[in-house]
Amino acid sequence: MNTGNIDPVMSTDAGWLLFPNPFSEKIFINIPEEEKGCLHIVVSDINGLMVSEKFSCETMAEIPLPNLNNGLYVFRVVDKLGKEKTFLIQKI
Repeated sequence: MNTGNIDPVMSTDAGWLLFPNPFSEKIFINIPEEEKGCLHIVVSDINGLMVSEKFSCETMAEIPLPNLNNGLYVFRVVDKLGKEKTFLIQKI
């Protein structure tokens, strides 16, 4: 896996934005208006161990992650219909 080219803003689907990336203390996710509803947000380390979990009903969610070690993490969002979006994020 090449980790040298993490995009400053990531999107896996039109309108879904996760920023900043890399991050240091917190990360934000912007949810498209048509996807509005409560989301289950899970952050896991690269080995699959869950390090943070949050439920959010906002179109712009802030996820504080100040105590994570530097490295790569998987940011997973499950919407109200059970559809999943996955992002690769980097803590610096």
